[in-house]
Amino acid sequence: MSTVPPDTPVPPDTPTAQRRSAPLGWVLAVVLLVVALAAAGTVAVVQSARLSDAREDVAALEAQAAADAATIEELQSEPALPDAFGDVFGEGGLEDLLGEDGPLGEMFGEGGGLEDLFGGEGGLEDLFGAAAEAPDVTACLSDVEDLPDVSDADLATQFDEVAGAVEVLRGAEFPSAIEPTLMTGEEISEVFTDEVTEVYPAEEADADRRILAALGAVDADIDLIQTQIDLLGAQVAGYYDDETQDLVVRADAADEPLGGLGLISLAHEMEHALTDAVVGFPDLDAFGDDEDGQLAALSVVEGSAVALQSRFQTASLSLSTLLTDPGLLDTDQGLDEVPPYIADSLTFPYLAGPSYTCGLYGEGGWDAVDAAVAEPPATTHEIMFPSAAGVEYVDVPQPSGPDGYELVTRRTFGAAPLSWLFAAPDGDEAAALDDPEAAVEGWRGGAASLFTAGEDSAVALVLAGEALCDPVTEWWRAGATGEEAAAQAPEVLVRATAEGEWGVVSCDGADVRVGIGPSAEVARAAIS
Repeated sequence: MSTVPPDTPVPPDTPTAQRRSAPLGWVLAVVLLVVALAAAGTVAVVQSARLSDAREDVAALEAQAAADAATIEELQSEPALPDAFGDVFGEGGLEDLLGEDGPLGEMFGEGGGLEDLFGGEGGLEDLFGAAAEAPDVTACLSDVEDLPDVSDADLATQFDEVAGAVEVLRGAEFPSAIEPTLMTGEEISEVFTDEVTEVYPAEEADADRRILAALGAVDADIDLIQTQIDLLGAQVAGYYDDETQDLVVRADAADEPLGGLGLISLAHEMEHALTDAVVGFPDLDAFGDDEDGQLAALSVVEGSAVALQSRFQTASLSLSTLLTDPGLLDTDQGLDEVPPYIADSLTFPYLAGPSYTCGLYGEGGWDAVDAAVAEPPATTHEIMFPSAAGVEYVDVPQPSGPDGYELVTRRTFGAAPLSWLFAAPDGDEAAALDDPEAAVEGWRGGAASLFTAGEDSAVALVLAGEALCDPVTEWWRAGATGEEAAAQAPEVLVRATAEGEWGVVSCDGADVRVGIGPSAEVARAAIS
């Protein structure tokens, strides 16, 4: 993991040894995305230890307010008291006081009363509710002690203090001094544009587009190269290059102290540098077309950095520093404008990765995390379901493909990418399976193959897993809304998409296959 994004850029002269495709085309690198800061619990979750007490206080206050309101209403209803309380609260009693038209209505929002304060858009409920989408880093925070707050120091002091905090919180020391580089967002975007253009050939992007479009993950006319440039150029918050040992953090003012976003990014990338120095990163070249293995390895590396980042935030940053940094409070930056599959592929290492590594930390500390970095899990299934460690995975067979079609590429297709398909059939999150993650727990192997004949494409998705037939069938039925044809055993569904592509779902015990092509015959032949 090393150099560039699905996450961020790398100087143009950086060696390309560690740059290649991640899940179907996304460039890999050891970096930090702005959106990942929020997704990984930058505000809501990483501070959960501090906020839990505050939430209990809020709940107690809310309960007391409700009790007081009931008492006042009861008193107000007494015959002897109407004039006195009527003068104070008006004819409507407490409702008029706290309602949107009452004297305190504006203070509590348009909805009136305490409801807007404790719930609704922008209220405390949003802050606490964000925890549901963040990784579980609880085990990584169990032994954190407060360290000096680095927020108010000058820039040079911040560099030194963050490095010292990382060493304390990571339980290791840098072999040599770290000299971070600050770049503006525009400068990082320019570097990233050059990087994507260099390491993501048009023919590879075309193969990715064909596969993902056939699976309903993206539109058929999407420009994956430009999508990466636009999205990741805006999202990169920092990166570490293990070839050159360059450590870059985004900052718009090179001579001013870093705010919350910059400090977290600095700690995150310093963790990468420290881990690279004391453990070494997995060699992504060794994965070849095993994209699922690449993603699993990246998830451990990013999980380790987010784990450290979480400890750093808890130990060295005040809550006010986090809540007042506009960079942390505005973290969507286009992620909601790309297909859900792409957004999920981008954020997976920052969500599933730290949950996995913090589980290891809780069992064996940093030694256990280091062992996983040195020898990462072989599949994203292991990242998602740590308790399944030791299950037997299989290499699925390679179909011969339709006559007249040429095999262009074959990539492993793991449990995580399958769950992203289930979460948004044909790109529609409203059509998601009930529990996409649970639906892939039975995954034991998978691969996607692309065959082409000129402009025509045929895709074969071959999966191993006893419990996968039903969710795979449900996924294709939800996303393919066109004509349906008779199935031939062991087929269970033959159905076209609205665009006229045909899909054939075949289940034979633990062997589950989906063939996709311009006709039912071609789709059927793709998995034969």
